[in-house]
Amino acid sequence: PGDRRTAFRDAQDRPLYLHPRGADLELEMAVPDGKSKAGQAWVVPERVRVDVIRFDGSRSRTYVSPTSDRAFRFILTRLQESVEIEVLAGDYRTQVPLRIDAVTPPSIDAIKAECEYPEYTGWNQQRESLVPIMGSEVSLPVGTSLQLTATSNKPLQSARITTDFFEVVGDRESTELNARQGYAVVEAPDTPLISDDGLTVTANFRVSLAAADETFESESATANGFQPVPSNTSLRFELHDEDDIISTSPESLRIRGIPDKPPVIATRVTGVDNAVTRRAVVPVTGVIQDDYGLATARFEYIVDDETKWRTSSFKSPVSRGTTEHKLGDAAGGTIERFNVALLDLTEGQTLALGVVATDQCTIPEANSTRAEPIVFRIVSSQELLSLLYTRELNLRRRFEDVNQQLELVREDLQFHEDVAKRVETAGDG
Repeated sequence: PGDRRTAFRDAQDRPLYLHPRGADLELEMAVPDGKSKAGQAWVVPERVRVDVIRFDGSRSRTYVSPTSDRAFRFILTRLQESVEIEVLAGDYRTQVPLRIDAVTPPSIDAIKAECEYPEYTGWNQQRESLVPIMGSEVSLPVGTSLQLTATSNKPLQSARITTDFFEVVGDRESTELNARQGYAVVEAPDTPLISDDGLTVTANFRVSLAAADETFESESATANGFQPVPSNTSLRFELHDEDDIISTSPESLRIRGIPDKPPVIATRVTGVDNAVTRRAVVPVTGVIQDDYGLATARFEYIVDDETKWRTSSFKSPVSRGTTEHKLGDAAGGTIERFNVALLDLTEGQTLALGVVATDQCTIPEANSTRAEPIVFRIVSSQELLSLLYTRELNLRRRFEDVNQQLELVREDLQFHEDVAKRVETAGDG
C-alpha cells in the first residue's frame, strides 16, 4: 500500500494481510536467489497465474509476466472487499489461499481547538475558547495559541503532522518536533501525541506572522511550548493505526492568521475653509473605528516646513478598548476643536492638521493611522472677510443661475401642458 512493502502475517494457520479499503493492492512475488534446500537452482517461470477468490464464491484468473529477472507483480485497483488469492507458478502452488481483508483506513472524524486569544482582541472574555472546526480551514487572530485535538475513527499507534516548516511525530508515549532546514522549533512537550486509548491526537500551535527563520527563533522563546505556525499554513495529518494501516491520503487543515488592521479614520472640519485667522478654532467631526479596540487618538500638526509632527490632545479622550469613537455629528459625540490661537502663528504661515489614532495591537506592535492632513493658511481678519465676501458673491451668482434654469424648465413645462390641452380639445370636437 502506497509503495510500502508489508509482509503477510500468520493468522489461524494462514497468511493474512489487512489492506486499506479503496486503495490499490500490489502483490509482489519473487523467485529466490541461489539454490533451494534440495540444492537445486530455482527456476524462473515464464508467467504466474493469480486466482482471486471472492466471498460469494466467484473467481477471476490473471496471468502475470515478470517485471524484472526474478519478480512478478499483480495489482488489484481500489480493493473494496476481502478476498483470497491463490498463486500458481510452474510446480509451485500456495498451500492455503492468501487472505486479504479490506478494512477501513484511519481518518479524522472531528477536530476542535482550545484557543487562547491575544489580549488586545478582548476575545478571551467575549468568546468561547473551544472552537469546533467544521471544514478544512480555520481563521484565527495572529498570536492565538491553540491546542488542536483531532479524534480518529479507530485506535492509532502513531501519528505525524507535517508542514512546510516542521513536523510533529509521536505515539502514546512521546512527542517529537523536527524542523525543516532553515527553521526553528520550540522544545517538544513531554506529553504523548496520542491519548492512551489511541483515539485522539493533541498538539499545540501558535498562529505566527511570518515563516522567516529569525521570526521563528524570536517567537520560540516566548511560545511556551506552542509551536509557531505561519499564517496560511496547511497541517497534514498522517495516521498509523493498530492494524498497521497508514492513512492513504493525509488529511489537511489550513490555518489562516487574521492580522490586526490599523484604525479607520473618517473625519472632516466643519464651518471653516482653508483660510483661517490666527485666533481661529477648528471644529472636527466624524468617527474613528478599530476592529478590536482603540488605544489613543489625538491631533497632530505641522507648521510651515517643519518635519516633525507635534501633538495636541482631544478634549474628550478615547476610552481604551472601544471599537468606535465619535467626534460630534448627527449621531452624537463630542465635537473636538483645535485652537489655533495657542500656536501663536503669524499671517502667511501654513498649518497642516490631521487626526491620528493607535490601536491596542501588540503583535508585533501597535498600528497607527493618520488621516489625510488638511492644510490651512493663516490670514488677517480683513483678508478673511474679503474671501468670505467673494465666496458669498460666487454662491449668489450660482443661486441666480440655478433659479434661471428653473424658470426655463417651468416655462417649457407650461408650453407642453398648453399643447396637450389643445390636442385633447381638438380630439373631442
